[in-house]
Amino acid sequence: MVVKSSTVSAHAQDLTEVFQALWHHQMRLNLEKCVFGVSGGKFLGFMLSSRGIEANPDKCQAILDMKSPSTLKEVQKLAGRLTSLSRFLPCLAEIARPILLLLKKVKRFIWTPKCEASFQQFKERLGAPPILSKPVVDLDMIVYLAVSSTSISAVLIQEKQDEQHLVYGLPHVIITDNGRQFIDRKFERFLQELDVQHHVTSVEHPQANGQAEAANKVLLHELKKRLGSAKGLWAEELPNIL
Repeated sequence: MVVKSSTVSAHAQDLTEVFQALWHHQMRLNLEKCVFGVSGGKFLGFMLSSRGIEANPDKCQAILDMKSPSTLKEVQKLAGRLTSLSRFLPCLAEIARPILLLLKKVKRFIWTPKCEASFQQFKERLGAPPILSKPVVDLDMIVYLAVSSTSISAVLIQEKQDEQHLVYGLPHVIITDNGRQFIDRKFERFLQELDVQHHVTSVEHPQANGQAEAANKVLLHELKKRLGSAKGLWAEELPNIL
């Protein structure tokens, strides 16, 4: 959770409002994991600053330093790194299509000129990735759609001082499993106050949840083996092992 304000006085008011909401819903914070009065920093693999949400420069540099993949394993690593930066790569699915096709079972690995062109295009964009700005209430929102025969991409834009800026916002819908923490009444009331819809997976087939949990345990076990020494850095290191 991040509380961001435009001024110091407003920040104190915003924190008071957040603490009151937490107290109202009987939620607690771990003080050892709380940081106050910072101008920016990493959060869930992203960089937060006064300008907005920025791409993690370490993740961008990891792709910029990559050589053209020569094996399927290297393509998998590239795909994972691109996915972690998907919010800063418009039309990701369409541009990456030649590369992603290599992930399908093929008899022989071939890195084609189309793959190389896509790879270089990503490098060019990550050299100066866009910044996701906070939306301004009084400004119109512009939705750009890019539609092809294989994918659909969308982006939210606001125009400020004759410049277009990517914006972020609160999700209208979140999707979770049937975990107790997600079906709790306090959590539901919290989402209702924010006008966020809550959709639960496997509503019609709850028996599938057990199968999903079993599969998740296997995945979690393997991830812990590979990321055991990267405590607190899962968001940064996860794309490297996918």
